[in-house]
Amino acid sequence: MRAREWLAVFVLFALGGCAVADVGPLAAEGRANEVAAQLRNQGRTFRVRGVVESAGLRDVEHLELHGAPFSATGDRVVERQPYIRLRDTAGQSADLLVCYFEARDATGLGGMATGMAVTVTGELLRYDRANDQFLVVLRHCALN
Repeated sequence: MRAREWLAVFVLFALGGCAVADVGPLAAEGRANEVAAQLRNQGRTFRVRGVVESAGLRDVEHLELHGAPFSATGDRVVERQPYIRLRDTAGQSADLLVCYFEARDATGLGGMATGMAVTVTGELLRYDRANDQFLVVLRHCALN
C-alpha cells in the first residue's frame, strides 16, 4: 500500500468514520489484513466515494424465525434488495465496494449511471473475495 493510501485510511479511522474515504484505500486495508480489519471495522459507519459500476436489485436470503426462542421454527425468505457497486475513483484498484440499501433509502438509485461519481454512507458488514477482486460490503446505506 502506498503512503498516500495509508494516510487516507489513517485519517478515515482517526476521525471515527466521518471523513470521506475512497474505495481503494478502504479495500486495501482489508486486503492487507482481512481479520484485523474485520474486527476493527465491523459495524462502523463509513462515508465512501467511488464510481458507479452497477446498481440494481439482488436477491438476499435470510431466515425468519417464528415461535419461542428455544422452540422456534424458521422460514428462508428471499428479498430483492437495492444495491450499488462502486469502484475506486482513481481507477487504480480492481477492488469494489458493494453497498446494500433498505428500500426506503434507495430512492436515488434509479438515476444512477455507470461512471457517475457518488458518495455513500453505510455500516461495514464484512470484507469478502470474489475471483481476483476484494470486496468491501456495507449495509444500511444512504446516498450523500
